[in-house]
Amino acid sequence: KTLAIATGTTSLLSGLISAIPSLPEPIFYVSVLVCAISYATFMLIAIGSIAHEVFITDKVTSDRIVGSICIYLLIGMFFAFVYSVVDLINPLSFNFGTTGTPELHTFRDYLYFSYTTLTTLGYGDMTPQMPFSRFLTSIEAMIGPIYLAIMVARLVGMHITQSTPKRSR
Repeated sequence: KTLAIATGTTSLLSGLISAIPSLPEPIFYVSVLVCAISYATFMLIAIGSIAHEVFITDKVTSDRIVGSICIYLLIGMFFAFVYSVVDLINPLSFNFGTTGTPELHTFRDYLYFSYTTLTTLGYGDMTPQMPFSRFLTSIEAMIGPIYLAIMVARLVGMHITQSTPKRSR
């Protein structure tokens, strides 16, 4: 809980700093970088916390289903923040289908790229260019279908066990 509050506060403060008009460029980049790293850490904490609640009991409820959907969406958000960090560190990591010159992209670009990767939809306009960014997208592209297969199998299995009457001996 303390770590979540600390990362949330750091994200908020660094985000506010980066919004200051006429901020010197190096300070802007550092504050955006700290903000993205803090949010990525916060997403991991949220994923872990929700996963603990989703996997701890054996009863299928609407909360468990919504929690498992939230985990899937948070995985996409986590990778979006990771991609933004990678792109801030090396602006040539991704080709966003623009001019080809390094530029700062919006978080919507990273979300779009992340969910396109997580769902294995495929790219048309954005591609990973460097080996590390390709590695990360491969990891995310594997996590998406594996998570869905495991979660659906678990929920169906739990539902079948719940609805099958126990036989008396």
